[in-house]
Amino acid sequence: VQFVNPGCPIPAESTAITHITDEMVANAPSFAEVGKQFIEFCGTDCVLIAHNNDRFDKIFIEAEASRSGLTLPSWKYIDT
Repeated sequence: VQFVNPGCPIPAESTAITHITDEMVANAPSFAEVGKQFIEFCGTDCVLIAHNNDRFDKIFIEAEASRSGLTLPSWKYIDT
């Protein structure tokens, strides 16, 4: 498990769902710091499966990678 510091306060609605607080991510690295490791971990032939993937995870990963100047492989995504 790797927490990522979003660089902004976590909305109360998000904390209510995830139970992740600002204090828990205060000393965590940014996505720019861990994104490359995540891409290397997943490799190029990967299927990312998550609940609500199409509306959250995929969009979040792609946006953070772009913001960090990282190019994502052509991963396949499955939304449960």
